[in-house]
Amino acid sequence: MALDTSLAPLSGAPAAGEKLKVYQRRIDFSTHNLAAGAWFGVFSLDAGDVVVGGCVRIITAGTATCTFTVGTGSSEQLLGSSALDATAATVYPFDATAVRHIGDDDIDLEMEVAEAVLGVIEITALVLKAGDTSG
Repeated sequence: MALDTSLAPLSGAPAAGEKLKVYQRRIDFSTHNLAAGAWFGVFSLDAGDVVVGGCVRIITAGTATCTFTVGTGSSEQLLGSSALDATAATVYPFDATAVRHIGDDDIDLEMEVAEAVLGVIEITALVLKAGDTSG
C-alpha cells in the first residue's frame, strides 16, 4: 500500500523533542553488594514521568536464594519478586500493570531474603517524559 501524502502530520509534533527515553543501568553485585532489605536508587525521574515498560535481564547468575523487586520510593511495584540466581539471559519484564505515573520518585531495586554478593543484572526502563516541557 502506498503512503497517502494527503494526510498532514500533527502540527508541532517534530518540535516536541524526544519524549520517550530508555534508561539502563548494569549492577555487578560482586563489587556492589546489597544486603537483604537494602535498596539501590537506580533511576531518578522527573515530575510527570510515566513508566510505560521495562525489564531486568540476568547477565550473570547471582547469589542463590536472593530475590529482588523493582519499584519506587512511594512503594509502586514495577516488578515483583524475581530470582537473582536465574540462568544468564533470563529476562523479567515489568509487570503488565506497571504502566503508571511515577511523579518525581526514583526507580529502586530492593534485595529480599539474602545478601547479594554475586551476579550481574541490567535494568531497562522505558519512560514517557510527559512532564518535561523543555522540548
